[in-house]
Amino acid sequence: MCKRFWDRLTPDEQALITEAAKEAKDFERKTIQAFELTALDELKSKGVEFSILPEAEVTKLREKTKAVQEKFTVEFGQASAAEMMSDLERIRSTKQ
Repeated sequence: MCKRFWDRLTPDEQALITEAAKEAKDFERKTIQAFELTALDELKSKGVEFSILPEAEVTKLREKTKAVQEKFTVEFGQASAAEMMSDLERIRSTKQ
């Protein structure tokens, strides 16, 4: 949303839009996760094979992408970065 437009909204309107965006985000994430599971099952049933990285390799990849996380934190703020990392940890914990 354009900052100029956002700044013209009342605090109540901004709060409503912010809440609606959070609800839409949560709905979208649940929908995508459900779709991902059915899509993976369908692909596996058709013979597609998946390679799962060992945890040590995943750890290496996470270490190498720390600079991206730091850039995101600076660019979008600590609150957004913390929310993103919290979401990632929640997703990772449900997939194990």
